[in-house]
Amino acid sequence: MTEDPGDTGGLGIAHDTLADSYRRRPAAPGGRGVPASDPTPARGRIHHGHPPCSHWWLGHTLHDLGRHEEARESWRESLDLLREASLLAPIEGTDYLAQPVPDTPESIRNQL
Repeated sequence: MTEDPGDTGGLGIAHDTLADSYRRRPAAPGGRGVPASDPTPARGRIHHGHPPCSHWWLGHTLHDLGRHEEARESWRESLDLLREASLLAPIEGTDYLAQPVPDTPESIRNQL
């Protein structure tokens, strides 16, 4: 995928979809369903329509790839954005991050 300077979110959506497809595909016998290439977008390519969702699902993709610290940072970014938008109370963010793999916040589930 090439980056278009006038792109207002299409590339972010494409990266979200690609990462989600890698996460959902079944693992090969004796291996994980991990792609040969990295499906995760650069930070600047997060879907602009709803960045908290993009960061949230990117966190799950990173976690599935074994990149747990990066996953936690992506989840934290999502929760920070939700708090800034008054869609999440500060204590809720702490509660989510206390979980090994956080439950999906209601405001993100509602975007599905």
